[in-house]
Amino acid sequence: MVKALLLVLALLPLPALAQLEPDPAAEVVKPLSPKEQAVLDRIRKAREGDLRSFGTCSYRWDAWKLQAGGVRTTTYSCQRSEILDHTIGVSCSALKLSFYRPVTPLGQTPERWAWSTWRLPEAGGEEQMVAALCANALPAPVAAAEAKPGANP
Repeated sequence: MVKALLLVLALLPLPALAQLEPDPAAEVVKPLSPKEQAVLDRIRKAREGDLRSFGTCSYRWDAWKLQAGGVRTTTYSCQRSEILDHTIGVSCSALKLSFYRPVTPLGQTPERWAWSTWRLPEAGGEEQMVAALCANALPAPVAAAEAKPGANP
């Protein structure tokens, strides 16, 4: 019987022999429990940051900072823009926006940047972003100083 088995094995092509033996490089991974999967999802989200898209722009939702005067700032990127990380300021009390933008052409030395004047959000993505932020923002501290960036909203 052993001779017959050896004869059969000798007649099999090499790829067929390789299929008979387990691949030591193949890692056996058991499925994650729901709790483990939830932790893994949190790790991946923390690594990538919480980007939320409104219209053609994506905002770093986990990076909002409360500034003087109750202005909230974060970075964002928009499609078809030569600047990758813009900075935006939102005044929830006035429902207005201000943008930190170059005042000299990009690449020109020295580059100078300044806050734009305050304006209402445009219809679509901007107004959706302001609604999502301001509907969920905690009130600004009463003792906050005058609003910066730019002129008061």
